[in-house]
Amino acid sequence: MTGEFEDIKKIWEDHQPESLPDVQRTYMQIGEVRSQLARNIFRMLAQLLIPVVVCLALLITIDFQSQLTYIGICIMLAAMLLYMYFEYTHYRMLTADYSTLPAAEYLQKVRAQHLSRNKYATWGAIAYMLILFFGLALYLRELTSSLIPVYRIATYTALVAWGLFVYFVLNKRVRARERQFFEQIIGKLDNIAGQMEKAA
Repeated sequence: MTGEFEDIKKIWEDHQPESLPDVQRTYMQIGEVRSQLARNIFRMLAQLLIPVVVCLALLITIDFQSQLTYIGICIMLAAMLLYMYFEYTHYRMLTADYSTLPAAEYLQKVRAQHLSRNKYATWGAIAYMLILFFGLALYLRELTSSLIPVYRIATYTALVAWGLFVYFVLNKRVRARERQFFEQIIGKLDNIAGQMEKAA
């Protein structure tokens, strides 16, 4: 009896039309990639909390002589909070549930996210770095005032070198990884949308 059932099952499967892509499984894979991106942003937000707390502690606990020092700390604090706000916005976009959307609409939303992320990574990162290091330069003005000129120049040179390294090396590496994730998601959605359009 079991053998007859298996024969019938094989005949049925052999006569099935060409199946469409497994949308549910692909959506799950896409969800995992988006979750990985979201986790990366969340870790970065958590790491930024440390310098934010440090800036607040400096404002509250230390009595600086120069008003420029306080201004510098406030500028750094504002830059980091603004950066965290924009990153949290992208985090919410990546954690939104699009699994019930058709593939074409899902693809449109992911492409819009990718475009927004690219623009932010280019101009937003530059603005953030410039504002942050401007505030840091004001903060260091009082702290380095007692140093001889050579040490003062060395301090600001190291600061500029670190900023360039962060932007042109670390930032580019992170963005390249993000771009790879987005291209992987878009490729999978393109495949689903294209096959469903042919089948329609």
